[in-house]
Amino acid sequence: MNHSLGREFNFRSLLSFAFPTMIMMIFTSMYTIVDGLIVSRFIGTDALSAINIVFPAIIITIAIGVMLGTGGSAIIARKLGENKIQEAKEAFTLIVLVGVVISIIIGMIFILFLEPICQLLGASDLLLEHCKQYLYTLSFFIPALMLQMLFEIFFITAGKPKLGLILIVFAGITNGVLDYVFIVSMNMGITGAALATAIGCLIPSIGGLIYFFNHKNSLHFVRPSLKKNVIWASCLNGSSEMVTNLSAGIITWIFNLLMMKHLGENGVAAMTIVLYTQFLMTALFMGFSMGVAPVFSYNYGRQHHVQLKRLFQICIRFIGGARF
Repeated sequence: MNHSLGREFNFRSLLSFAFPTMIMMIFTSMYTIVDGLIVSRFIGTDALSAINIVFPAIIITIAIGVMLGTGGSAIIARKLGENKIQEAKEAFTLIVLVGVVISIIIGMIFILFLEPICQLLGASDLLLEHCKQYLYTLSFFIPALMLQMLFEIFFITAGKPKLGLILIVFAGITNGVLDYVFIVSMNMGITGAALATAIGCLIPSIGGLIYFFNHKNSLHFVRPSLKKNVIWASCLNGSSEMVTNLSAGIITWIFNLLMMKHLGENGVAAMTIVLYTQFLMTALFMGFSMGVAPVFSYNYGRQHHVQLKRLFQICIRFIGGARF
């Protein structure tokens, strides 16, 4: 793992290292789009609108997971670069535990206040039952969603971005197949759509648990040391990524309210398609930034300033070139 993050990178090798994460994010966006297409085709546009209505609630978990994952990855990779291996493992274990506890609390809040949350998010009388069914089903799998977000990032820190990509591809295929089985074959409606999504989340989360419980791997679970500064630093480092995700949720919420007021349920469905397109367009850059971030942190821990300057120049070239 240390060799993977600490080797001398040039433009081609850095892009090769980040490439699986870029494809992972693009594939995640694509299977979200396919999920929406199946729902709208076989259940109806009202169901598609309902999914978008509850999306801002789901993105709270995603935002916290990304915050802990990206912020924690910076700390863990830095400690690895400083050769503080045991501290890195303890920090990793603590961050995952905190994420799971927070996700359990979020899931319980969703279940206990299901209807008020759906109404606050803008569900009309026509969409309310769909929203409740979808959010209620997903609420039991919020910890799996949290683990998926964390492990997507920590696989990169562990120097295993390809493993994360494989699990996400498998999760996407499973989600699509189960969407058809639950919705079309078993006629489970929007509950089936939520269950298919939830089972898809279980694949990378269970895969990550199996990998990180294996003590033969360089980065694995150990007995955590309760250090508040680790959690605080993780939240602080990852706060910008959290705000980015939360802002997307807030914008979606506001758009949904406006569409519901002026165009009704069909307007919300149309906005859902627009947002799917946006996710796909930003996935490339999100994947690249997630893929290279641990490399920066590792070399910062090593105090390898020449490599840091080279990495920064490569990233600027990639971002500038990819925009045209």
